[in-house]
Amino acid sequence: MQPYRFEKKPGSPFSGTLIDRSKPISFTINGREFPAFEGDTLLSGLLANGCKSWRRSDGTIVPLNSRTIEELNTREAKNGEVEFWCGDRTLRSGLVLETEPTRGLVSKLARSMQFGRDLCLATKNKHQHTPYELPLAASQTADFVVIGGGIAGMQAALAAAKRNHSVTVYECSSRLGGMCDYYGQAEDEEAPEALISRLSSQVLSHQKISVKLLSKVLDVRPGRALVLSSDVAGNSGAKQSLFWTNYKFLAIAVGADYGDRNLNGHSALSSAHHVFRMAADYGVKPVAPLSIMTGGNSGFRLGQLLLETGIEFGGIYDPRVEPTSRHIDFAKAVGVHMHFGQTPSALHASPRGIEVEFSSAAFSGGPSTKKQFENLIVSHAPAPNLDFWVRSGGHCELDADGRIKPATKVYSNVALIGAASGSMTQIACISEAEERTIQLLGEKCGARRIYTGLYKYESDPQPLTFLTRAATEEGIRASANAPKFSAKPGRNALSEFLFERSAAGRSMSQIQAIGAFAIQDDNTAGNVALDFSETIKSRFETPCVAAISPQGYLNLSVGQLVYDADGVNQTPSLRGVVVEIDGDFAVVMDNSFYQTGQNVFVRTRGGFFAATVGEPADA
Repeated sequence: MQPYRFEKKPGSPFSGTLIDRSKPISFTINGREFPAFEGDTLLSGLLANGCKSWRRSDGTIVPLNSRTIEELNTREAKNGEVEFWCGDRTLRSGLVLETEPTRGLVSKLARSMQFGRDLCLATKNKHQHTPYELPLAASQTADFVVIGGGIAGMQAALAAAKRNHSVTVYECSSRLGGMCDYYGQAEDEEAPEALISRLSSQVLSHQKISVKLLSKVLDVRPGRALVLSSDVAGNSGAKQSLFWTNYKFLAIAVGADYGDRNLNGHSALSSAHHVFRMAADYGVKPVAPLSIMTGGNSGFRLGQLLLETGIEFGGIYDPRVEPTSRHIDFAKAVGVHMHFGQTPSALHASPRGIEVEFSSAAFSGGPSTKKQFENLIVSHAPAPNLDFWVRSGGHCELDADGRIKPATKVYSNVALIGAASGSMTQIACISEAEERTIQLLGEKCGARRIYTGLYKYESDPQPLTFLTRAATEEGIRASANAPKFSAKPGRNALSEFLFERSAAGRSMSQIQAIGAFAIQDDNTAGNVALDFSETIKSRFETPCVAAISPQGYLNLSVGQLVYDADGVNQTPSLRGVVVEIDGDFAVVMDNSFYQTGQNVFVRTRGGFFAATVGEPADA
C-alpha cells in the first residue's frame, strides 16, 4: 500500500513515466521496510509512502523535497566500502539504507522513523557529509559541455555536434526533457511529449554526443565545471564520484529559477515544479487538501491537472488583477476556484499549517485579510537562473523593473540558453539555443529573430514578493555588507552579489575543495594557491591590482571587501577585493578609482578599518 501514489489511468499526466508498476520492489531505511516500484528514487519512494518531512539532528523539521534531499546522507548497511551517499538515489529491490551507522540492538530499535500525523525521516548525526568531501577523481576534458538536458540543452548539443564538436551533456536527473511538459502545449507548438521524444532520440543516437544522466554540476568556474556523478549500475552497490571537467565551450541550460530557495522550509509548503515533477515522473500524490499561490500562468495548469485527478483542491490565489492565459481558461472550464488581486504580504507557520496575509489592493492601501491553509503549493514566476552564469564569468544588470537579468547571453566561451536566460516558449528556447550555440562557436548565423519570450494573449508573470529595484539593491548591500551604494549597482556589483549568493552556506573546507587550493587528481592539496586575483580581476571592466597596507589593528585576509568610505562621514561604495599574490596582500579594483596613496576602508566583522593603497602590483 502506497497511500500517496496516483492510480495509473490511460491518458493521465500523473501515472509516473519513470516507474514500472509491473515490477514492485521493497527497500528498507532505518529498519523500516517500504514498498516501491522499479524506477523509484529514495525521495519518490518515501513520499509515496507518506514520509513528508525530515527531522534534522538539531530538532528542526524541514519538508522532504528535491532540494532538501540533497542535504541528507544515507549509507548502505551491507556495503562497507561506501561510507556515505549525498542526496537522492535510485532504489533497487532489497536495498537496505540507514541515515547513520548503528551499533547494537538498542540503537537499532531506538532508531527508525518518527511518527505523528505523517512519517518523518530522522537523523541523529549532527554532521551531514557534503559531496565536496568525496575524494576528487581524475579530471576530465570535454570540447563542448552542456549543463542541462532540457529542450534547449538538447538543441544546443545537436547544433554543436552538427558542426563537428564533441559534446558532453550533464543532466542531474534520470531523464531528458527538463520542464517542457510542465507548461503544456500552445496552439502553434509541438506536443511537449513528442518534442522531448524527438530531441532525445536524436541526441542519444548521435555519435558526437555523450549524455551523462544522474550527473549534477555543483559549480562552474571559467574553463571548468565540478561534477557529481552517480553510478547506480549493478547490484554490487552504487557509488558517487566527484571530478572537474575542463571545457572549451560551455552552454548553460539549467532551466528557470523557480524561487524554491526562498521557501521558509515549512513542511506544509511545497514548490509547484517539485509537485509536478514528482507526480509526472513517479506518480507521487501531494498531500491534500491544498491550494496554490501563483504569480504565473503555469500554476493554473497545475491546478487544473490536480483537480482533474481528484485531489481535494481549495483554489488558486494570484496577485494579478485580470490576467489572461490559456491555462486560466482551461482551469475555469474544469471548475478551479480563482482569487485574483490577492497579493501575499506575509506568511507564517500556524498550528493548522500556513497563515498567509493578503493585501487585496497592493497599490492603493486596501484592507488586508488572513487565510489559513493546511497545505500550500507556491508557484513562483520563473526567473532567469544566473548562478552558473556569474560563476563562469558572465555579468548581470537590472532591468527597468528592478529585476536581475544577464547583461549579455554569450560571454567569452560561455552561452546562457533556454529558460535559464529568461526564454519561456518552445520556439524561443529551441531557436535561441541554436543561434547562441552558433554565435558561441564563432560562426555567423542568419538574420536574428525577435522573441518576446511569452505566448500570445498570455499576461506577464508577477513575482509573489515585489522584487523592486530597492529590494534588489538591499539584497546586494546585505550580501556585500555595504550600507548603501552611491548609485545604481553596476553589473560587476550585481554579478558579485549573485556569485556570493550561489555560494551561500558553503563551509571554508567546501570552498577550498572547489577552487581555493589547487587539488591534484590524487586528492592531495597542492602547495600553490590558485591565483584568486585572476578570478576577481575578471569582475572589473578595467582591473588594477595594487599593494594595500593596513593602518592600525586591521588584519587583512583574502576576500575582504574594500570601500571608499567608513560609513560615518559619508556613504561607502564598494570598490575592490583583497587578494593574495606571491604571499603579499593586494587589492583588485577598477583602474578608474585607483590612486597611489589613497585611503580606503576594509570591511571586517568588527566594522570598517582604514588601509592605504600602494603601488601597482605585478600580478
